[in-house]
Amino acid sequence: MGFKKQVNYYFLIAILALVGLSVWQLFIRQPLNKAIKLGLDLRSGTHLLLALNPPLLWTGTKGDLDAATQALAQMQQKKVSSQILLPLQTVLAKIDNEGTVPQKDAKKAGAALQKLGFVAQAQPWQTLLQKLNPQKVTLKDLARVKLVLEKRINEFGTKETIIQNFGSSHIIVDIPEETNPRKAEKIVSKTAYLDFKELTAAGKQYFNQTHNPPNFYNPALWKTIMNGSALKDVQTAPYGQPGGGSTQYQVNFQLTSKGAKIFGKATTQDVGYPIAIYLDGKLISSPIVDTPITGGNGDIQSFPLNKAVELTRFLQAGALPIPIKVVESAMVGPTLGHEALLESLAAGLLGLVTVIIFMLLFYRLPGFFACLALMVYALWLLGIMSKFFILTLPGIAGIVLSIGMAVDANILIFERVKEELWNGKTIPGAVDIGFQKAWSSILDSHVTTIIGAAALIWKGSASVQGFGVALLVGTALSLLTAWGVTRILMDWSVLNNLTTSRRAYGA
Repeated sequence: MGFKKQVNYYFLIAILALVGLSVWQLFIRQPLNKAIKLGLDLRSGTHLLLALNPPLLWTGTKGDLDAATQALAQMQQKKVSSQILLPLQTVLAKIDNEGTVPQKDAKKAGAALQKLGFVAQAQPWQTLLQKLNPQKVTLKDLARVKLVLEKRINEFGTKETIIQNFGSSHIIVDIPEETNPRKAEKIVSKTAYLDFKELTAAGKQYFNQTHNPPNFYNPALWKTIMNGSALKDVQTAPYGQPGGGSTQYQVNFQLTSKGAKIFGKATTQDVGYPIAIYLDGKLISSPIVDTPITGGNGDIQSFPLNKAVELTRFLQAGALPIPIKVVESAMVGPTLGHEALLESLAAGLLGLVTVIIFMLLFYRLPGFFACLALMVYALWLLGIMSKFFILTLPGIAGIVLSIGMAVDANILIFERVKEELWNGKTIPGAVDIGFQKAWSSILDSHVTTIIGAAALIWKGSASVQGFGVALLVGTALSLLTAWGVTRILMDWSVLNNLTTSRRAYGA
């Protein structure tokens, strides 16, 4: 067997293996109706109405703060319950550090004052809380929240999630394929605000006495040194030694240059003491610093795989700049429904059958090979779509259009082959020259289509992005099948001398 013939067989085996993998993904691994994930226009999903809850802005004076601080000190001397003191300490710390107070913290402080009753120390705090005013939600705030939600829900840009403004302070989120509203609520409402904290002088005194880090948040014991904005990269990794059989995972993080400098300074000063990592106000890790960490790398450990992946995704997407509240959640039915899907598939199938008949009548044996390549293309594309994408009607349109691109490339090749046969070339020579001369035209048409699809993905809305993704993937695959699969089948025919009839090649 000649070298070229041997290579041709290897390529044929590789094509059959990939076809087998697609068949397994689409029909054997699970039923086809479950393998292909459908968007909200064709299948149910979850609808959420979210309200933005911006933090309250401190508008009081230094005198108001001093009076509240003095009243708090008097309550501590009188051994007032920590259930009352802690919410007040939290509000005071937020005002000192950030100048704003989350609405939930202000409500807790108000509830604590009600428990305290009508005492002299309560009056300065009533005044303080009255001078916390809601911030106005701007269009920029809405845009930032939408961006974080998009990154969380649609990490790879393959889900056609619909996220849109509703009024001046609300956002509507429609998530395809997710039929559990509680799970969807958890994804969108989690603030994912990360804090790195070190012990205050009082905190170090507590640690020296108990030999344990405080496993609760107290502004008098912990102080924030930086937050999640200092993260440069976040990855999930196995916890412990590779091959150790551990089922736990950790989240490795890399800090920005500024974050690395802050973290290095803190760990240098706090050798022998813990550095705490808080997520949304809850302690998730408090490792003891053994040696200064100046390289800007660290880890948060340890979690089950699903929790580690979830935390990684949230941290990569970033924290919500403004807390949100789920006002309404419900499972919704498809906007277009099963009939629209059947009609679209019927239209696509009719177009495919028409193309096959055309190719067989006009190009005969090469047309038959083109139809085989088209079947391979369809299986590969559906296999990729089922694994990574959610299919919608615009996506189906993109697929049908890319089928046209695949057939167009084959027509360019076969017309070149016919011209060479008419000019007296042998069948092997005509096939070689036909593919060579058609290549530049095929490449140009596919590259320009891919550029257009990329622009749709970059700037388009959700449904337009779905069309762009399907068109881009389909066009890239059509280039591979039209040039690669069809060429391999044509070479196989020539190398095995399947026929010497020029009429079989359309000439």
